[in-house]
Amino acid sequence: MQIKKLDKIKIFLTTKNAGIQTIASGFEFDASWLSPKIGGWFIYIGSNSLSSDMYRNVDLDGLDENVKHYKDFVKTQLNDFFKEKNTEFDNFTEKLKEDEYYPYREKSSSKSKVILFDKIAYLVEDKYHLLNEQNKLREIIYPLIDRTISNGELDKILRSILKLNNKMLSKFDDLLDKTELENIIEFSDKVARKLEDIDFLEKLVYSEISKNVKERKELHKFLEKLLWVFGEEYNDSTRLLSDKNLEKNLLELREKTLKYKPSKNEDNINELKENNIKSITDLFLYSEKILDQDKREVLIIELKAPKVKISPKELDQVMKYAQEIEEMGVFPDRLTYKILLVSSDINKRAKFDIEGRQKGQNNPYFYFKNEQGNIEVWVIKWSSIIENVKRKLKYMSHILETKDVDVQDKAIKDFEDIDFGKASSTLKKVAV
Repeated sequence: MQIKKLDKIKIFLTTKNAGIQTIASGFEFDASWLSPKIGGWFIYIGSNSLSSDMYRNVDLDGLDENVKHYKDFVKTQLNDFFKEKNTEFDNFTEKLKEDEYYPYREKSSSKSKVILFDKIAYLVEDKYHLLNEQNKLREIIYPLIDRTISNGELDKILRSILKLNNKMLSKFDDLLDKTELENIIEFSDKVARKLEDIDFLEKLVYSEISKNVKERKELHKFLEKLLWVFGEEYNDSTRLLSDKNLEKNLLELREKTLKYKPSKNEDNINELKENNIKSITDLFLYSEKILDQDKREVLIIELKAPKVKISPKELDQVMKYAQEIEEMGVFPDRLTYKILLVSSDINKRAKFDIEGRQKGQNNPYFYFKNEQGNIEVWVIKWSSIIENVKRKLKYMSHILETKDVDVQDKAIKDFEDIDFGKASSTLKKVAV
């Protein structure tokens, strides 16, 4: 029977006890494909041909083959019953996935996100008929729903746009709490965005700069937003220095020590065919990270132009820069400085020097650390950064995909999941 004031589907196995039909076990039925409007149900299951011991021992399916077959049979019957009730939602989702404004026609960062989006889009359709009437507002509403889910602000759209009643809101809250769905979606989206950013960065560094960035200042702004590629600890670093005198001194020191015209004699010129790439000059980035109440770290990044290979000359320059920071009185001792020298290539003589210094170091980019321990120099090749970041992101993506599957199956405890394609569902033991 359908229960209007309930938002769960409860299954009760009944048996005769002294001639009276009584409840032996209780379960909750759930499935990702269920319509959000399916409502609450009480379903009673009994049999005159099965013994009362079958019901009482329903948790012992691992020991009793008959119990296992019976549980499979019950699950199949429930799937069939609710699939019939679910026709309207199924038809809508099939039509939705073919719609030009459906945000996951090509790919989604999370299967759980798709399930959640489809349910919300169905509620929107029930209220506003956007898809059925081919309303162009779909172009705005669907991306809005997608972004709201990603930002973890689902409650706003459920209350403000759909104006759902408390019972329906409770159902969505239960879904999110039970499965940690918001966390999975949020982190999946972040990983997906970072993978897109690193792919774009690879194109910028290797031969497609002029196709994507027309001016030097555009390249500078983009790279400022990608400081996380040098370490997740720089994900939230500020791109501005709180101490303007420090900023001024760093820029002046750079003009003094790091400016140099490459030459073939130094073997620090990359032969480039594209004129627009040749015109890209060196870039200088810096940011500030607060370590604790008294300590700050200043990240200084010297990005050599695509035409420049790192040679012993560039290594001498960056060492002079580090030495000046230590010796000049204008740079506060309470700060730590991390200086990154980055280029698309490194010549053989520079590699020999770098590899010799890296022995015994866990950091593959390490080049120098001063005696006081507050100044470090890293020398980095773009291909090494990109390969390393891609490997980490793809590993995280794999973990999230696995977690995504785990999330959808998290409610499975007492009854094993039976895969009926789209009709996959779960039964969870509850107290009666």
